[in-house]
Amino acid sequence: MDAKFVTLEPVEGSAGQESATSIVYRLAEENCLIVNDFLKALLSLDDAEAHVLAVRLRGKDACVLDGASPTSKRVVAAMEHQLGIRNIERLTCHPLKGRVSNSMMLRRQAAWCPICLEEWRREDGGHVHQPLLWRFQHIVDCVVHNIPMETICPFCGEPPRTYSGLGRVGCCGQCGKWLGSKTRRRSKTFVPENQDGFQILELLRDTTVPELATVSFGQTLLKIVADGLVGRAELRDALGCEIKVYERSVPTVETLLRVSSLSGISMQGLVVGDVTKVVTRCPCASREAIALRARYSGADMRERVWSIARRREDLSPSAICRMAGYPLHAFRRRYPHEVREIYARYIDYQRSVKETEAFLIERKIDELISRGCYVSWRKITTELPGIFVDEECAALINRTLEARGLVRNERGYLVAKR
Repeated sequence: MDAKFVTLEPVEGSAGQESATSIVYRLAEENCLIVNDFLKALLSLDDAEAHVLAVRLRGKDACVLDGASPTSKRVVAAMEHQLGIRNIERLTCHPLKGRVSNSMMLRRQAAWCPICLEEWRREDGGHVHQPLLWRFQHIVDCVVHNIPMETICPFCGEPPRTYSGLGRVGCCGQCGKWLGSKTRRRSKTFVPENQDGFQILELLRDTTVPELATVSFGQTLLKIVADGLVGRAELRDALGCEIKVYERSVPTVETLLRVSSLSGISMQGLVVGDVTKVVTRCPCASREAIALRARYSGADMRERVWSIARRREDLSPSAICRMAGYPLHAFRRRYPHEVREIYARYIDYQRSVKETEAFLIERKIDELISRGCYVSWRKITTELPGIFVDEECAALINRTLEARGLVRNERGYLVAKR
């Protein structure tokens, strides 16, 4: 064990075991490092390799740390060797490798329960963490509070990334704001128990999964038909293909949930080939596949979008629709004039911001000249840290400096006249 790192133990919370990304965040904070620097030191990477890894984790490989990838295996091995944390593979999907397909399994954007985060933060001796269960695409409701999971940051209106090199557990990966809330209440309407969540949670908690028998999923399906639990035609309709397809392939989480709903056998039983392990959490009910195209109520959509647009003129139509929980194309199809009006308000707001920034820049340049300071573009941006510098802002600074008597030297930099 390497003594230069402070170690922590994984958290087993009310929503299950925490994820590998979560413990990496907590270890980085405990060792007073940002996440990128912690992974760089943990894996002994040079600057180029660390940059490539950070870019991958922020982009197309957002599921790497919590999945069953070689990168996840490397991080887990390094944490076991240098930090002395044992059985850390259970914080990832490695125990399911070879038995459950990783296709469409994990989210690429974060999802969380604000009440869980707030309760864990206020607990005496509790640790804020991100359960591995929250990373699964099929988890749409919290298994503890039975409320819909949040996917849009209430502050910046963006879907937070699952990995941020500067992030902290429980905070938005985009703006860094705390995502917990104690004011969120349950819906007054009846919400059915989150059967899918309990099924996946029990599958993750099952310690027998890594020591599975060599029975294939196709053989398990044939056994279900032979025992008369489900007819072959019903099973074929639920799978969308013939049973023989799964003799050489592994099922997805969606497939396991469909078969479990039809037969009453738990996901653990389907994975290990034991057709006697039944679902005990709640009675088996018919289950529909996740809809690819949801239907939205026009009146509710318009009311919710405008309730946000009236309060947040600084957000674009796409950001407002994300906060309201509706896709922009659906809102634009129904209310094209409303989209144009919201966009016009957004453009007016941005124009007023640019005018204010232009006034502040000109006043700061005059102030620096009156103080006898050397006026440079870097000095101005340092003195005005709140100014968002883009091409238009940079052009404005250059024009103002030229108007105040600065000229360009042979290298193209603006300098004072001699």
